[in-house]
Order: sequence, then C-alpha cells, then structure tokens
Amino acid sequence: WEFNNKKALYRGDWVVQNQTSPYGTGNWELYNRKKDPSLLHDLATKDPKRTEALVEEWQKYAKNVGVISAPYRFRYGQMTCLYDTCIQPDSIPQ
Repeated sequence: WEFNNKKALYRGDWVVQNQTSPYGTGNWELYNRKKDPSLLHDLATKDPKRTEALVEEWQKYAKNVGVISAPYRFRYGQMTCLYDTCIQPDSIPQ
C-alpha cells in the first residue's frame, strides 16, 4: 500500500514499510508479523537480502500502478494543506 508518502508491502509473515517521522525512520524497515505482530523490532539490517527483495517488489508495484510521491510541504502539527491552500495553526481563529 501507499498513502501520503507512507508505503508498505506485505508478503506472508513479512512486511517492509517506509514511513517518515513521527511514524517511522524514513528508511525501509523489515518486520516478521508472525513473531512481532506489533512491528517493534526492525530486522532490515539483520536480513538485508529479504528487505531488498521486498523493496524491489514494492517498487515494481509502484511503477505498475503509477505511484508518485507527494511533495513534503509541511511538518506534522505545523501546517495543514489541501491542494494548493495551506493553513498555519496560528492563523486559525480560537
């Protein structure tokens, strides 16, 4: 799946995901869903071949369906953007 620059691929007991802060590291992470259902222990450095294979599979999916990355125009909690209009939190009447 992919949504708002967050992405993941599930295959059997395995999942690779890439999420930016505050939800992730911004790097591809690998988890075994059967042994670690809460996705707390990133195994990407312990199993780089599996990580690479799943990332390649995600990239093929992304190319096939035409995924494009959204521009990073704001940080979480600092600005809300809808299309070309952005609202700063301090400009919203209290």
